[in-house]
Formats: sequence, C-alpha cells, structure tokens
Amino acid sequence: MKRAVIALLGILIISGVSLLTFSSCDKDTDCKLKVHVVRKGDGKAIQGAKVTVSKGPSTKRAEGRTDASGIFEATFAAPAIFDVEAMIELYEDVTETDTLGVTTTTTEKVGECIERTSVRLKDGEEVETTLKLDYMPTTRQ
Repeated sequence: MKRAVIALLGILIISGVSLLTFSSCDKDTDCKLKVHVVRKGDGKAIQGAKVTVSKGPSTKRAEGRTDASGIFEATFAAPAIFDVEAMIELYEDVTETDTLGVTTTTTEKVGECIERTSVRLKDGEEVETTLKLDYMPTTRQ
C-alpha cells in the first residue's frame, strides 16, 4: 500500500513538472522596439529619418523611415542588445548665375545628422528609445 502511494505521488509530481515545463513554451518571446526621432532643439518629431537597428555584422537587422510622428517600430524574435542609428540628410537650395547671366537653382546635399545608441531587448518586452538629432531644416528636408 505504501509503495502505491509513493508511486502515485511520483507520477503526480512528474506530471506537474512536465505540465509547467511544456506550458512555458507558449510564452510571448517577441521583443518590440519603438524608436522616437526628434529634433534636439525643440523636441519636434522628424518624419522620414532613416533608422537602422542592427547587432554588429549579424543578420538580425531592421531598417526603415520614421512616420509622421517621428516613430519607427520593429519586432525581433529573440532577446539581444542592438545598436540603433538615426540619420537625416540636410539639403540646401543653391542658386548660381553663369557667365551668360542664366540663373539656375539646384538642391544639394550639404550634410547629415546622425545619432546612435544601444538598447537591450528582453523576452516579451517593448522598449522605447529616443534619438535627438541636432537638425534644423534649411530649404528642404
């Protein structure tokens, strides 16, 4: 009788441990990242900034542009530490008059603003970070 009780308890314990082990596989392990890109001076959102999220030379990577709210979002399947970079190119209208008196105006790239940070993503969490670009638009964004 004592052996039957011990065997039953053993089966219940093994069943309980197995149930807990296999049910934990269903947990949400996606890692979400939300990057806000704003102007350093006044905190206004920058639309169209290029955002790159990468983990060194690895294949885990996401790229895109910020929306009208200055936000870029990406989801990753596993936790990791990522480098985040935001970049915007600066343009300026240049007006020139040639020797014949013909005036032309062209838009030329005059520089770029880049800001970088690192983020740590964990299982099932959403992480937000803000990159502040020292960006003042000239004639064109």
